Amino acid sequence: MGDINLKAALGGQIVLTPTNTASNYTATFPAVTGVVSVQASASYTTGSVLFVNSSGQIAQDNANFFWDDTNNRLGIGTATPSYALDVNGTINSSSGVIRVAGNINPYLVLNDGTYNAYLQITNAVFNAYTASIPMTFSPGGSEKMRLTSDGNLNIGTSGVAAQLYVAKNSASAISALTDASTIAVDMSLANNFSVTLGGNRTLGNPTNLTAGQSGVIFITQDGTGGRTLAYSSYWDFPGAITPVLTTTAGAVDVLIYTVRTSTSIAVNSILNIG
Repeated sequence: MGDINLKAALGGQIVLTPTNTASNYTATFPAVTGVVSVQASASYTTGSVLFVNSSGQIAQDNANFFWDDTNNRLGIGTATPSYALDVNGTINSSSGVIRVAGNINPYLVLNDGTYNAYLQITNAVFNAYTASIPMTFSPGGSEKMRLTSDGNLNIGTSGVAAQLYVAKNSASAISALTDASTIAVDMSLANNFSVTLGGNRTLGNPTNLTAGQSGVIFITQDGTGGRTLAYSSYWDFPGAITPVLTTTAGAVDVLIYTVRTSTSIAVNSILNIG
């Protein structure tokens, strides 16, 4: 059959009720100015999503655009959608945002045909996980970090059976302590600390202790020198003998510590390093 050209008066509608081999359908066109071109056809099938093609005619393409009315699913690139929206192809967001929302623990599943990877928000906590395969991070196109399914994190390498393994150098900041008659130490702020003594002081019992934490404390004499340092009860030196600091102006001594319990810090000293 050929094309049918219909003209609607401004503010009117055109209602078509053709019959095809599957069932009757009604196409309603809103008020238009000009000519509406409609292609008559008897080959439309159940699930067809009709659209206007490049020739200005109504068409269907079930292999690439299909509605499963039984299960309420839309297929793009597939005529057998398995989900509410099933896309077989690449999705692009020109705005840079793809939103996945849900009332309870929404998640995004990435599947390579064999394995699933999940990105999920659970109780306001972001989770990224796979089944039994490692998760790798490859900025710049090559692997830089690997997290295995048993919780081992390798940085700069892979295959090392350690909870944390760093192939190259690593560093921890040195946090400056505030000089006071009793020097406060918050162990949650750093592993390494420094302080310049402006008088005779006491190193207070630290807060926020975690067993196993270790580091150093650099102790510097001010320009006057002759400053002493006493220690609160948590600081445990070998033989319970506290070190005598170097008292030369500008001298630097070091305390090396490891937290043993919430009230005990094993500590030793290296004196007069500079």
